[in-house]
Amino acid sequence: MRVDLNTADLFLIAAWAGAAFWALCLAHTVLGALFIRRMPRVEPDENSFPTVKVSIIFAYRDEKAGILDACRSVLAQDHGSIEVIAVDDRSTDGSGNALDELSGDPRLKRVMVRDLPHGWLGKNHALQRGADCATGEWLLFTDADVIFQKDTVRRALKTANCYAADHLALLPHVVLNGAVENLFYRAFGTLFAVRFQPWASRFRRLNGFAGVGAFNMIRRRAYQQIGEHRAIAMDIADDVMLAKRVKDAGLRLMLGSGEDAVSVRWFVGFKGMLNSIRKNSFRGFNYRLDLAIAGAAGIGVCAILPVLCVIVGGSAGVWTAAGVSFGSMVLLQFGFGSKVPQNIFLGLAMPAGLLLFAYVIMVSVWDTWRRQAVIWRGTSYPLKQMDATWL
Repeated sequence: MRVDLNTADLFLIAAWAGAAFWALCLAHTVLGALFIRRMPRVEPDENSFPTVKVSIIFAYRDEKAGILDACRSVLAQDHGSIEVIAVDDRSTDGSGNALDELSGDPRLKRVMVRDLPHGWLGKNHALQRGADCATGEWLLFTDADVIFQKDTVRRALKTANCYAADHLALLPHVVLNGAVENLFYRAFGTLFAVRFQPWASRFRRLNGFAGVGAFNMIRRRAYQQIGEHRAIAMDIADDVMLAKRVKDAGLRLMLGSGEDAVSVRWFVGFKGMLNSIRKNSFRGFNYRLDLAIAGAAGIGVCAILPVLCVIVGGSAGVWTAAGVSFGSMVLLQFGFGSKVPQNIFLGLAMPAGLLLFAYVIMVSVWDTWRRQAVIWRGTSYPLKQMDATWL
């Protein structure tokens, strides 16, 4: 049977395809609200794990500006048994000197990396060096610019115990300034939710997973079982792959909301946006240029279609598709915050956010492709050496 489709029919189909995409984004936001839970509050006298030692490990390279405040916040944890391992990954800006005033604290161990062995990414090698020095039952990998609330570790242990987790990742509060930074971050969060389905992390029979560089806490025995950082030595997505290997090993993965426990200023302005995903945007497409182009184009189309529906108008079906699209855009913003006016504004502006994100992806991908190398923290890693295990 032959079906003849005119331009209006094709546009209607495209409009509803765009609406389906935004509805899918909203569905993942709702699932995230249901299954990504906040950590329970634990009073100091309720600490059920006073003797459980936690080794908090972070690597730094030329991060003098924020490292002292971050390290202070980690040392201020009110959990009684911690050690903090700070690994200097070949810094040249005197970052290590910033920690000198904390050197009197016996819980702080400092490790110096002077040379990078072949077959390793700098951060992965530094975290492995830190883990090799750790003595804790739990290893908590974080970044050198993350600020912890004083009860973060205690609450994390309680959460991991409640869910019998082998790995606990926390989504941090990301400090943002202005509409553009908010749009970019919310576009990233929306697409990340669709791509990795992080809400399904704790369900063993579902494929979703998520690791977070700001807070990846794993039992030592689980870390050893999955091969440690040695198994992901050349993978730029070390935080995500750590979680994926936990899930693939049949161990219990847990993702929680840590917005009231950890915070980070992830990027500042447009240059910061570009740098924030420059190293791993191509990794998200498994270093395949065709997938990257198709992905960025698809994001752009899904951003533009609802706007075209409003501009072109036409049948009731087109207007309905536009309503579904923009309604979904606004509603999914409540997964990021509770301010109604801000969410309405940012929801209606989401097409611009997605276009900005698609542009940043292509700039990052092109930069990596033309160099045939990933540039990370001042070190160039040939693309052909990078781990491209399917994400």
